[in-house]
Amino acid sequence: MPGESKRNEPTALEAMLGKPSPEFSMTVLDGDGKTKSVAKADLAGKVVMIDFWATWCGPCQMELPEVAKMIEAYGKDKKDVVIVALSQDRGEGKPDEVRALVEKTLTAKKLALQSAPVGQVALDPAGALGDTFHVTGLPTVVILDAKGIVQAVHVGYSEDVRDKLTRDIDTLLGGEPLVKPDGEEK
Repeated sequence: MPGESKRNEPTALEAMLGKPSPEFSMTVLDGDGKTKSVAKADLAGKVVMIDFWATWCGPCQMELPEVAKMIEAYGKDKKDVVIVALSQDRGEGKPDEVRALVEKTLTAKKLALQSAPVGQVALDPAGALGDTFHVTGLPTVVILDAKGIVQAVHVGYSEDVRDKLTRDIDTLLGGEPLVKPDGEEK
């Protein structure tokens, strides 16, 4: 298109489109002071949206209320979806401090990201999962289909973020891929 600039090479994250996601494990908040480990295999059979965000990220703070609305809607519909808000706040060796910061931020913003079983809040204080998915900007959303294939990548905030993400998830729930196996968008 005229006036539109195209990169010749996809980012490392975009290069994952249409391919199985890397194996991963994350620390999910599981009640008062408790956590549990959730691995990719634990999410098999569900459409998974991972929202990489941080407490200090302004655009992330604009996106999280939209994510909360998605969690509420999919929770009511009892869909096979898991939406993970994965904090990229750093604090290697200090997971309790990171947890306190994340919980304080979510409480202050009145964000109920765990209000339905589809919603989870996870911590990545060492940035390991962010590195695994080659996250270079926040917010970044990665959507996996029920087979663990990376189907969509969204970097940055847009006002219609909830519509875009819901459309992607609904397409996958309907059994249709968003990308061909070779990574080309349909």
